[in-house]
Amino acid sequence: MFQTAQVLCLGPRLAEAISMLQGSSLDTLFLGVNRAVEAIECQYWVAIDWKTIDEGHPIGSPEIITIETARQKLAKPVSRAYRTTANRPDMPPEKTGWLNYSSLLAIASAYDLGCKEINVYGADMSGLKDWDGNQNGRVCRTEKRWIKERKQFDSLCGWLAGKGVRVTRI
Repeated sequence: MFQTAQVLCLGPRLAEAISMLQGSSLDTLFLGVNRAVEAIECQYWVAIDWKTIDEGHPIGSPEIITIETARQKLAKPVSRAYRTTANRPDMPPEKTGWLNYSSLLAIASAYDLGCKEINVYGADMSGLKDWDGNQNGRVCRTEKRWIKERKQFDSLCGWLAGKGVRVTRI
């Protein structure tokens, strides 16, 4: 079981961390969010949008973590599929907004995989472009969306802190 997770999100700040993270320790769990699996080899690929998985080109062969509605549309095998309508027995219902964003699903998955320390790279939660300068036209990246995601991020991190899990946004 891993104690530390590196969650790789799409934001421009991921580009700054790529060289530092490549070749990292084997006892660290890597979860790549959406196209971040194209930057660094990860054990898990986390995405809630089935088209991102269907069209993606990850380095290596990461296991897929997604939501149930995406799993139903995929031909690829899925390691874990979270139900968007189900409540977690260990989480208050008002905290389940993490299922709306791939980055937050990755953080929650790291917790479910037993990690007590979660470092999050590239979670800029602003702007339009990804770590490689590209922009995904299918994804809403308005300031209104980022405000909602930041609020859910803070809520999830607060809940995890109460569970003894440290989440650091780098």
